[in-house]
Amino acid sequence: NAAKFTEKGKVRLEVHRQALNGRDWLEFKVSDTGIGLTPEQKANLFQPFTQADASTTRKFGGTGLGLTITKEFCELMGGQITFESEIGEGSTFILHVPAEAEAQKPEDGQPEEGTDAGTGDSPAEDAGNLPLVLVIDDDPAVQEILSRTLAKRGFRVEGARSGNDGLRLARELKPAAITLDVLMPEMDGWSVLSSLKSDPELAEIPVVMLTIVDNKPLAYSLGAADYLPKPLDRERIADVLGKITAATPEREVLVVIDEPSAHCMVCDLMENDGWKVLRAVTGPEAIEHLEQANPQVIVLDLVMQEMDALDFVEGLREHTDWRDIPLILLTPRELDQEDRERLDGSVERVIQRAAMTPEGLLEEIHHRIEESVGHAGIQEVDG
Repeated sequence: NAAKFTEKGKVRLEVHRQALNGRDWLEFKVSDTGIGLTPEQKANLFQPFTQADASTTRKFGGTGLGLTITKEFCELMGGQITFESEIGEGSTFILHVPAEAEAQKPEDGQPEEGTDAGTGDSPAEDAGNLPLVLVIDDDPAVQEILSRTLAKRGFRVEGARSGNDGLRLARELKPAAITLDVLMPEMDGWSVLSSLKSDPELAEIPVVMLTIVDNKPLAYSLGAADYLPKPLDRERIADVLGKITAATPEREVLVVIDEPSAHCMVCDLMENDGWKVLRAVTGPEAIEHLEQANPQVIVLDLVMQEMDALDFVEGLREHTDWRDIPLILLTPRELDQEDRERLDGSVERVIQRAAMTPEGLLEEIHHRIEESVGHAGIQEVDG
């Protein structure tokens, strides 16, 4: 295409190997100084049997299938194709595919493709016992990739090509988990996620967002269980779904704040995100909760009327059973040198209250849990 649509000028091909989202990828970049594309042409570029316009077909020939097929092949390999173009200046197409091929051999205990997944006389009955994942994505290639990958990992898969169909199927099927694309026509993924979480019958279904849009804070604030980037890492998606659909203990957070409005805000935020909240406004109440429960994270206010928060932190780190619990400290002011020296190595994150947003706090808590961060010193967040 670059050569065909560049009668005078240059065509450049670049190939790189790069690390992206924790995996090795090959990047193919084709740039030209040809005719370029208008905004209207860009919108329909990957549609089958579509060319820039009738004059393009007459002048250059072609069926309008080349880019459609390229996109399908790319996504079937777990990759992605993107482009940039300006009318009269040229175009750049970028193709990302995994650097390492995955052999399509059945794993031990997995059937060959085309055979029944079950091992007994009633494969349909056996399959009914598998966890169901609802894939909401308007891209048929993504549907195919996830269906094959998840089936090999022991899931049943149903697909929806639009947000409205996804909500309908979620109500009918009550899946164990949902994967949700953000960029869909008519009803985008954020709207679908909000609808799911506002419906009492669907709110507890974990939702994994799959998107090229980088907006983790919004995803977590709306109740997403996880947020994974595209291009798709199929095995990572399967691993995440395996974890969130398995029987796991209830997530618990200990909130130790005595200022009423901040206490209510943090507790409500965590409960809406599916956490069991252990509430405390004094040190003794917090200790009582710790003796009876095992929270995954503690959110503590630095300035409290009836306790010294720094003494409380030091006591936590001296206790064998509590020293490894991630601790997020909220503060109305910047830490002075003495505070820093007392806290160094004891707190995962210090967040100034003035700069704190609900979305940012949720993302920070998810990050601390996911990364299982050790006690490597203080990091201050100014906003």
